[in-house]
Amino acid sequence: MECLSSAWFSILINGSPCGFFQPTKGLRQGCPLSLLLFTLVTESFFAQMDQLVREEKVAIPRMIFKAGMQLSHMFYADDLLVVLQADISTAKNLTAALGKFSTLSGLTVSPEKSTIFFSKLVRRRRRLMRIFHCQMGRFPITYLDLPLLPYGLRRVHCSLLIDKFTNKINVWNGKCLSMVGRLELVKLVLTSYVYFWCSIYTLPRAVVKYLEKKMRDFIWGSTTEHKKVHAFSWNKVKEAGFGVRKITDINSTSMCRLIGDGQSTFLFTDPWVQGESLVTKYGYRVHRDFNLAKQAKLSSIIQNGQWQFPHQNSNTLHQFKNLALSLTLKQGDERWRNPHPEVQWFSVCWSGARPRASLVCCLAMQNKLLTFENLKKRGLPLLSICHNCMNSADDVDHLTVNCPFAKAIWQWLSDVLGWNMPRVISLTQLVDWFVTKGIKHKAQKRICATTVWYVWNERNLRLHQEIRRTVMEIARAICGEVLMLSGMEMGELCSQSLAN
Repeated sequence: MECLSSAWFSILINGSPCGFFQPTKGLRQGCPLSLLLFTLVTESFFAQMDQLVREEKVAIPRMIFKAGMQLSHMFYADDLLVVLQADISTAKNLTAALGKFSTLSGLTVSPEKSTIFFSKLVRRRRRLMRIFHCQMGRFPITYLDLPLLPYGLRRVHCSLLIDKFTNKINVWNGKCLSMVGRLELVKLVLTSYVYFWCSIYTLPRAVVKYLEKKMRDFIWGSTTEHKKVHAFSWNKVKEAGFGVRKITDINSTSMCRLIGDGQSTFLFTDPWVQGESLVTKYGYRVHRDFNLAKQAKLSSIIQNGQWQFPHQNSNTLHQFKNLALSLTLKQGDERWRNPHPEVQWFSVCWSGARPRASLVCCLAMQNKLLTFENLKKRGLPLLSICHNCMNSADDVDHLTVNCPFAKAIWQWLSDVLGWNMPRVISLTQLVDWFVTKGIKHKAQKRICATTVWYVWNERNLRLHQEIRRTVMEIARAICGEVLMLSGMEMGELCSQSLAN
């Protein structure tokens, strides 16, 4: 009680404090105890509801939850959500429980702020509304930035998510962002919105396609006025080493998590297929095409985490097979936590070097840098010549490994750091050596991406600004940048090389 009796309060009247007084009840605003006390008080209501459910005095509708979880009520802050069947006895028992809770705690239900929602088939709505003394609402409603609805998610219900994507991208497009900055915003902001929605729903295909188009256009810098060439197909984004996860994969994985082992999901009547039931999608006679009972569980066609389809010949079953095979049921939770396996060279390109250097190294590994050879493949009539040596064609492998200028840089680094670097003829072989045999320390792996970026930058400086630097200047700049990023001295970096 010391935290109550030791405080003094004053009231502002016309902007001026008028005296002080001591409280005799309640806590001060912002006191961390208030949340704990509220939780303790609401536990009494939870106990009443659990008892009513056990004694079957209130009826709970069947809902889809992993491991057969049933939902009757939940609190969020001071909001109470109760999910029950719409019958008179259940309504009266719930009203009695709320009245008892109000008597014990002093917390009362506000009818003006309360709303009751019905599904389409519910009758006696007026009588139920008179019991609860509250207004009737209509689905869908928005709560915590998510739509709440008793049926499958449609595109029109995803307007909140689409508007968030569009508004964010419109704001970002007005700023001078590099591709690295756009890539980080996609990974940290836009993808988080998708994860939030997919933790509850599976998104419709039309929404997934639209959002993925917005993401890839933003990454490559395309707008409605100015279209830009994409370096590679969006289907290859997982293999690109960018760390961006496709919304299609997030969506299918979320469906697998909601399905679980299929023990608590009805195969034909529950909306587990992209927010729809098989009855809604293929008709009420769909169970005949599967040669299964109407109340069959989803687990009846799943064995050891794999689909086991009935041996029936029908167009409906063939369509369902094509849809189901796009889902990998096994280890849905693991796929949610670990989105996709990294490519082997991911640890070299994204080893903590400057983000722009990591991106250039990643594009080089995909042979997507805008060298003259790659521009010629797009139909541009250009003379392909390396501006670092002025002697050979301008392609990725020559520029980063085979060019005498690049060879001199790699040789200097190898001598200074004590590497026993083999003779390589391509960037892929060089990075494979960093991954498998040669370099294990993370600080030294940064040298690979940093060197590729410095060589590429030198090529662009000579081509566009006629600025030339020597091999020694670039090699020392590479070591200086890696040492700065790693917080190490040159001696420490060399000792790590000898240890490796």
